[in-house]
Amino acid sequence: VMDLRSKMASSLVRFFNSWGADSVYTPLSGSPVSCKAFIELSVKLQPDLEGQTWEQATVVTLLLSQLNNVPTRGETVTYDGVTYTIERLYENDGLTVQVIVK
Repeated sequence: VMDLRSKMASSLVRFFNSWGADSVYTPLSGSPVSCKAFIELSVKLQPDLEGQTWEQATVVTLLLSQLNNVPTRGETVTYDGVTYTIERLYENDGLTVQVIVK
């Protein structure tokens, strides 16, 4: 019997492979990795405790099982001929990761 997390993981693999865009994740060290990604333009980010203004950003969602590590600042994701540089980690639920890119 598969637990809920295992079911989610296998469902996410099918979802990313079916609907994600062909992309390449390039870590700071190591070889580039072909993966699937979702890109969202002009996402409004809620202000943090110090800020009062809503920030707009481009967010890329990646499937952790397709990568060799959790993406970090300075690494890149290439999608549809455009290379985006990772600014910071936005969310990591252990199965997918969202990064803010420029």
